[in-house]
Amino acid sequence: MAARSPQSTRAGISQRTSRTCTCSEAAASATAASTRAASSVVSKGGGRHYRRGGLQQAFSGSFPAGAMEEAFPLTDKELLQQARRKGFSDGTTALLLLVSGSAIEELSLYLCHVGDCRAVLCRGGAAVRLTQDHRPDRRDEQRRIKEAGGGVFQVSGIWRCTDAKGAARALDAKASFTDHDSTLYLSCSRTLGDPALKMNDDRPILSNVPDTSRHA
Repeated sequence: MAARSPQSTRAGISQRTSRTCTCSEAAASATAASTRAASSVVSKGGGRHYRRGGLQQAFSGSFPAGAMEEAFPLTDKELLQQARRKGFSDGTTALLLLVSGSAIEELSLYLCHVGDCRAVLCRGGAAVRLTQDHRPDRRDEQRRIKEAGGGVFQVSGIWRCTDAKGAARALDAKASFTDHDSTLYLSCSRTLGDPALKMNDDRPILSNVPDTSRHA
């Protein structure tokens, strides 16, 4: 998983880039989710299975999906606490993959992700898409963002989300953007970090709730 940070375009609109973030806390958040998931698997009952039958049993049944789903909000909570304490504003998308099973014919692939990162499987020489991007162009994401008090706008053909202040500014025909604009307009709708769009802990504009799936 790679950490990415906002970068201003000439229009002053913040966007995600594939450049690795130099902020150590934000970069560490990408791998923190996987560490949290492994710990959560064991703590949710995996410890009992581990003592009785080894690690493989700890990753059986419904344990992986549930633990992975819990790991992302817990990791985001810790990251936001650090962000507010140390004053950084970076964020990241994250995708976690776990392979479970002792024999090839019994393998299961568990996926968990937030943001516009994507998992693609090569099967029979063809690319099979396993995840759906979390982007503001999705109607379900637009509805959630607006219910949280945010706004969704199409800028140069790209859907972006922002807070109420950014929404009011985007609707103002007289408003102009600069390279140093501090208002955040993101082209993904779920992240870890990005405290500016998570001021309301109960209903953040950017969600930290991941999608999970299992593939045999």
